[in-house]
Amino acid sequence: MSRPPMPAPPPPAAPERDAFAEELEMKLRGVDGSVRASLVKQINKIVEKSPEAFVKNMRNWLHQGRGNDD
Repeated sequence: MSRPPMPAPPPPAAPERDAFAEELEMKLRGVDGSVRASLVKQINKIVEKSPEAFVKNMRNWLHQGRGNDD
């Protein structure tokens, strides 16, 4: 007589996150947001200073990403 298959073991429990880890992650998200905001401001200054040069460089950059298969 065959036995019924044994049930699969439960998945390992996720490690508990302590308050320090959560606070650190929240602070890192804030830094990431600040860096992004700073980059946007810098790009905005460049665009305002020389929009034609910015557009030219963006077109070149986008063209490079296409793999130059024309």
